[in-house]
Amino acid sequence: MVGEGHPELTLVTEQDRLIGVEPGDTTAQVLGAAVDIGTTTIALYLCDLAAGKVLSGSATANSQAAFGADVMSRISHCIESPKGLEQLGRLVREDIALLLGEACAEAGVEPDYLYRWVLVGNTTMQHLFLGLDPASLGRSPYLPRVNGAVEFQPAELGLKGAPCAKGVFLSTVAGHVGADLVAVALAAGLKENNGLSLAVDLGTNGEIVLADRGRLLCCSTAAGPAFEGARIRYGMRAEPGAIDRFWIDGKGEPRFHLIGDKKVPAGICGSGLLDLASELLRVGVIDTSGWILPPEKLKGKLARSLARRLETGENGQWEFVIFQALKRGEASRVTFTQRDVRELQLAAGAISSGIRILLKLTGRSPAELDQVLLTGAFGHYLNPASALRIGLISGVGLERIQSIGNAAGLGARLALLDTGKLEESCRLAAEMEFVELAALPDWQAEFTESMFFPER
Repeated sequence: MVGEGHPELTLVTEQDRLIGVEPGDTTAQVLGAAVDIGTTTIALYLCDLAAGKVLSGSATANSQAAFGADVMSRISHCIESPKGLEQLGRLVREDIALLLGEACAEAGVEPDYLYRWVLVGNTTMQHLFLGLDPASLGRSPYLPRVNGAVEFQPAELGLKGAPCAKGVFLSTVAGHVGADLVAVALAAGLKENNGLSLAVDLGTNGEIVLADRGRLLCCSTAAGPAFEGARIRYGMRAEPGAIDRFWIDGKGEPRFHLIGDKKVPAGICGSGLLDLASELLRVGVIDTSGWILPPEKLKGKLARSLARRLETGENGQWEFVIFQALKRGEASRVTFTQRDVRELQLAAGAISSGIRILLKLTGRSPAELDQVLLTGAFGHYLNPASALRIGLISGVGLERIQSIGNAAGLGARLALLDTGKLEESCRLAAEMEFVELAALPDWQAEFTESMFFPER
């Protein structure tokens, strides 16, 4: 997009088409916004379209979470409540409007000069944002109501911008493989890769794409919200006070790192949860079936040194005390429960089984993978060694695993700043081969096997 003007008027053109006329010289600000609508977190990037750079960014928790941590819960709310769709659509658009205000304030610019929006997200998030009934996504064969890139008028959805502003939600692939995974494939250049690459978008709705010499296979797994701290007794988002790293030192003492400048842990976020399970598995406090062992069954010096941290919790099952202290007469406590272990096993098993299935379909093995790219808010911060130890990823060398940040957000920015990349995203979505895991006869067995932790 180019702004051409003189002291009195600026003509706003796009691909040699006149799309707007503005008073004065407005060429100094030609803005666009790229948005990644995650089930748990929404991220917005404010960009200078003329300079081709990011000016600022902002993120927030998705307010739709009040109606369920996963997409199926939100679909059910839309079906069961007459105003459910209106509620959830309004919430996500209000979140985005808030983020835009924050990003503009940080960059010192006005939203009146924002001309383009590019959005990505899973298919349910796409439907809710656009106000489309998602009921068909909640039942087999999980068909979306729209195909291809969907253009929309930002003003009609309550989003600020120039009068001539336009928006596009990038193409989705299937009912549960959305534009976010297409954006990941775009950002990672998977189509051009001549080897065997795997990209995993780790979140509540885990999405996986395997690139085998230009062929792209993809699937979606209901990993659940454990990776993002939900359904965990002391789980929380990656915010100040969260334990984001955990390890057991050579003397058998638990150690952890907190986000921010807090001194006392408020809870544990996804990356810390993975480390915790990995370390307790390593020293033998947890067995390969996922049981937290009682003190009398602990073997080895390190495991026995941790026996004092085991207490009986809910349903008489053991839990591991990470931190416990008295502060101003009140107890501060963070534990890791047996139920937490099971939630993590379900999440890891879902991702691992999806990876195994895609590799089987191509006749490949994990050892042949040239690279494993981890993305998403959780994937960016997890310790790859912990992911290997608990079997989230298996059979591949640690040196081949790489965290690449929010690749969906990067893909959205690429499509915003380059119309060629926008067109490429449409081609990618059309070429990606969707695999419906639940329809495969061996998927349940793979999932069950994947829930077990690997032998030490």
